[in-house]
Amino acid sequence: MYYLYHYLLGTRKRMLSILTIVLIYLLSGVAKAQENPLELKIHHATISVRNADSLSFWYVNTLGFKVLKTLANDERRLVMVGIPGFRIDLLQMKNSFRPAFQSVSAPKHTLTQGIRHLVFEPGNFDQTYDYLVSKGVVFFGQKPEGKPGTNQTIYFKDPEGNILELIKEH
Repeated sequence: MYYLYHYLLGTRKRMLSILTIVLIYLLSGVAKAQENPLELKIHHATISVRNADSLSFWYVNTLGFKVLKTLANDERRLVMVGIPGFRIDLLQMKNSFRPAFQSVSAPKHTLTQGIRHLVFEPGNFDQTYDYLVSKGVVFFGQKPEGKPGTNQTIYFKDPEGNILELIKEH
């Protein structure tokens, strides 16, 4: 051990190399820890709805979700729908209502604070847009062009007025 210690400290160049390696190691660990220290993952979103069954039918038949589970009692009906990596709980509560500010059109809806819309990134933006139009989806505005360096993004609503967005980052 004594000889290793003297070898490592024998030259400034070796010492600087060792310190550089240790510093890089420590900094890379700090950077990794700061990226997601709690290892959080998105589990699901919940949307309070008027009719969980009819809305789940739309999510299944229009966006390709699958019904994962249905729970119900006298006060609520919950239909869980999902695509790989994401689930939406459509929660129908007795006596629930939609406040007037929830009926604002996109993109003005973002002037009200809080979670405002769900965003989906399709594999092929243009094909997904055309498919949704064929399913009767009405978009806010014209289909954006896919120009290099700019994002394609457009809003639409589900049948109960919840605002959704398609995005393709370039």
